[in-house]
Amino acid sequence: MDYLKVYITYPSQSYTWYGKIGDFIESRNFEIIPNPGGKFLPINKGVYTEPMDVDFELFEPETGPCLNTIKDGWNVYNAGLYLERKKREYACKLYNLTINEKIFCKIVKGTSKVPAGKYYIMKGKFTAYYIS
Repeated sequence: MDYLKVYITYPSQSYTWYGKIGDFIESRNFEIIPNPGGKFLPINKGVYTEPMDVDFELFEPETGPCLNTIKDGWNVYNAGLYLERKKREYACKLYNLTINEKIFCKIVKGTSKVPAGKYYIMKGKFTAYYIS
């Protein structure tokens, strides 16, 4: 199961939401320039990706940390973005979080990460870019 772990500096806390997160690609930011002599030079513009929009469907407990707390769009947060299918956590900057849909559900038989109880399924997107 994917997760999004957001680190908030004041007060110093981290919140984790589990669910399904869309594709996030780590790539280097290069610019290719022509070089006299017929060759091309890759110029490294930094160790980050261009910002990309990522879709998500995450479980939020009925009582507990609320995804709306990071939804203001003004602040940029450090986050850990774990994708189960790639078995990897990415360190990224997260901003412009938008929640499009909020569905109430009850989980009868939970897991260690999402125990049984009352939840909201939060569907939306955010903008993120990889940092090393």
